[in-house]
Amino acid sequence: MKQRHTLVCALFVLALIGRAEADDNASLVHSGIGTIPPRELLSSHILELPAGEQSAWIHGAVSATAQTIAAQDVGRAQCIVDWYFSMNGAVLIDEALRTHPDARASAVIYAASFSVCEET
Repeated sequence: MKQRHTLVCALFVLALIGRAEADDNASLVHSGIGTIPPRELLSSHILELPAGEQSAWIHGAVSATAQTIAAQDVGRAQCIVDWYFSMNGAVLIDEALRTHPDARASAVIYAASFSVCEET
């Protein structure tokens, strides 16, 4: 049940993100990152965000990663969710972002999350 709730929440977040990206005429300008599309944000951009926004962005990226992996391996997806939200995942993600400031943040988070658990 917990896994289903997590996946439903991740889908909801993805739906909201998709809706925001779909409107090319939107005049949304973030005070810290401007109009950079989410897929092009670098680790350094995320690290410059205020703590609350940084945490929300990373939570969403980890959830989206788990959702993507769940299509092939539900056990691994659950492991990623448990690792990030119940163990030291946040610390390791922060270290990975700081280690790779010029890499795309979503790729860093995907790689760090994906490598945590063995394929089930």
